[in-house]
Amino acid sequence: MGDEAIEISGRNAATFSLSVAIANSGVLEKGAYDLVSDVATSVAIERATPVPALTTANGYPLPANTIKTFRVGEGQAIYAIAGGAGTLKYIKVGN
Repeated sequence: MGDEAIEISGRNAATFSLSVAIANSGVLEKGAYDLVSDVATSVAIERATPVPALTTANGYPLPANTIKTFRVGEGQAIYAIAGGAGTLKYIKVGN
């Protein structure tokens, strides 16, 4: 097996609030990001607000308290929506 360690030196986690309305991280640096939410969330990675609009039915499912890694491209942001109030936390873990 290869080295499965992640590099977080100099990288801080950030958060944004979730609700029944679409929220986003703002444009991020290109790379791999670990995401975790305290509520069931639907996620999209896009350059602009997803069309058709992101819903809890059409986004990539991120179950509550589950860490998943997503690739964010140049000029893209993390978009998320939940069935209720919560917080999504993300941190860059790779290039």
